[in-house]
Amino acid sequence: DGYFSIALKIICFNNVDESFLLETFGDKKSGNRVAFLIGQLARSNASEKGTGKMLLNEALSYISNVSDIIGGRLVYIDCDKSLQSYYEQNGFEFLQQKHKSELIQMYKII
Repeated sequence: DGYFSIALKIICFNNVDESFLLETFGDKKSGNRVAFLIGQLARSNASEKGTGKMLLNEALSYISNVSDIIGGRLVYIDCDKSLQSYYEQNGFEFLQQKHKSELIQMYKII
């Protein structure tokens, strides 16, 4: 039992390595870019082990299908630092500290 939301959002790159921008977007311009945001990823405390990973994979599957139609390669999440290792185990990498927030942003290229 759980849920997630997906949105196309503008993400602002604060101090991201230029090689990341070149590899992901084909240029080195920092600033704002459109990316897929997986938001509100949550599961019930009573849910079975693995439910969170199943929901995350389902969200990524939806994004992959949409990406084939409209384009886009970058998926990101905003999360608490305590969840960083969980998302790393699921293929995400640290991107940056979220501007004016205690949250971090992690990304995955699809």
